[in-house]
Amino acid sequence: MSKRVRPDEPLPRQVKLVKINNEKIVPVKVKAEPQNYPGKHISPSTRYPNINPCGAKGSGKTSAVTHMVDRFVDEHSHVIIFCPTVNTDPRWIALTRRLKEKGVDLQKYTAIVEVETDKATGQKTKINRLKELIDMLIEEYGEEEKDEKEDETDEKDEAFLTNYVIVFGDMAEDMHIPAVGQLNRRNRHFHAVVIEESHEFKDLNPASRRNQDIGLYYYGHPEEQMLQIYRQMCVRIPFPEFYGYYKSVTRRDENAPESERHNFLYVNKFTGELRKNFDFKIPVSVK
Repeated sequence: MSKRVRPDEPLPRQVKLVKINNEKIVPVKVKAEPQNYPGKHISPSTRYPNINPCGAKGSGKTSAVTHMVDRFVDEHSHVIIFCPTVNTDPRWIALTRRLKEKGVDLQKYTAIVEVETDKATGQKTKINRLKELIDMLIEEYGEEEKDEKEDETDEKDEAFLTNYVIVFGDMAEDMHIPAVGQLNRRNRHFHAVVIEESHEFKDLNPASRRNQDIGLYYYGHPEEQMLQIYRQMCVRIPFPEFYGYYKSVTRRDENAPESERHNFLYVNKFTGELRKNFDFKIPVSVK
């Protein structure tokens, strides 16, 4: 019986391929990303990523989120924040103050679904603020991507198109609202960077997990959870090696300066790149 070849292994030398036709697939030509755009050092593979900072309370997620928002916004940006503590947490308050000082358009909500009470009748109505936002984006950008021949916007103009930065700060069970997954599937079409904090990877909507582009994984995830992340993020090195990097990068040293106690493993799904925080690349051989 011949040895079974695993999908991630090269073909044995004795296997000879025989060309049988000329059906060669040619990549579809698409418009290239602008050479420079806000946040490129964080997301070199796409201007409009889905990003998941994932860690326990106190791990440092919010500090990373505020850093990313600062990097992704410019004078053309609209920032929408969904966070229960956006009006009470000093870090969120400091971020919103900086955005206002920059003149950035900002909207804040403490829940995805809010309840409004009619003053005259006392009747309560649930309003899905995210669904409202998606409907507005569909009206602005359309249901589907434009045909490349119809899109006359040149690369120079593309770099300055209005963009959205949409942030979910530890929204817990609200992250399973279907509209969140819809946003993750269509964020590039909407020119939206989406940042979703979670305590665990499984806290995300299933559609959100499938569509994450970049993950920031903090200290404390057990091996079985890191295995789920490894599979969902299509990591291209053996799992033991990946898990070893995770433990090494996130190891806590209580004697280290405060700025060095909240390290995370950065995983880029499309490039296969691994980093310690945003600024140190891990030299791995990606298959």
